[in-house]
Amino acid sequence: AETTPEYADSAADILAQLLASVNSPKESALASKGLDFIFRKHAEKGFTAVLRTLSHERENRKPLVEFFDLQFKTYQKQFSKDVEFQTALGDALKETLSDAKVDLEPEEFKTLIGDFRVLHVYPTVKEDTRDILMSKISLDAPVALADMDEFAGLFTYVSRQLAKDKTASHQFLQFFFEHIAPLWDELSPSVREQFMQDVAVISRFPEEEIARKHLPTIHTFLLQALETTPTTETTTETPAAATASATSSDEMATSTSPTAP
Repeated sequence: AETTPEYADSAADILAQLLASVNSPKESALASKGLDFIFRKHAEKGFTAVLRTLSHERENRKPLVEFFDLQFKTYQKQFSKDVEFQTALGDALKETLSDAKVDLEPEEFKTLIGDFRVLHVYPTVKEDTRDILMSKISLDAPVALADMDEFAGLFTYVSRQLAKDKTASHQFLQFFFEHIAPLWDELSPSVREQFMQDVAVISRFPEEEIARKHLPTIHTFLLQALETTPTTETTTETPAAATASATSSDEMATSTSPTAP
């Protein structure tokens, strides 16, 4: 049956709620099929309804995010030059992504922010993308050690997405040295390695003061990493010992070399 524009909103809302609440594959398929029909007739209302339901859903957001992403990629070419459509969709996506009450899982967030940032006609997509990314990670307070693994994943994603943003990169570096570095010895080797890779990426535009102040810390962390890296040598020589050995060899070579007549 045809769905008139007046009833499309209500129908899309009901179907989106069903998609989020049903448990059986058969019921999920029926809800998806109904939403597909809405999207073919009234795509904007379909997108808005899914995001509206997603914003209120507290437990089962995954099928909604997956369905939204699938439809987004399906209709992307169709609305690529439609300013009015992209503006409406961008407004709805930005509201969902910016809502602190919508506690998206990391992968769900990555999916939706990835869709948002390709809305090239949306007038403030770059600025809004930066603001949304920065809002998802708190740089004002320490991170509990118990939450560090989850935080590290989010830090990696957000910091690398904004690696070319000098202001954001400086903020991430400051946070790392103030709140992550003091806990370094308590972090797992894998998390330490992940943070070191992040620092390498976001240190492309370091302020001179930050570089001068924190270079010794980075040097220490790198030496620790080298000391704990397994080697194929039967005798492992620490970086400090290697340096001392090299220095001693140089001095010996200098003292034993013949002087010019």
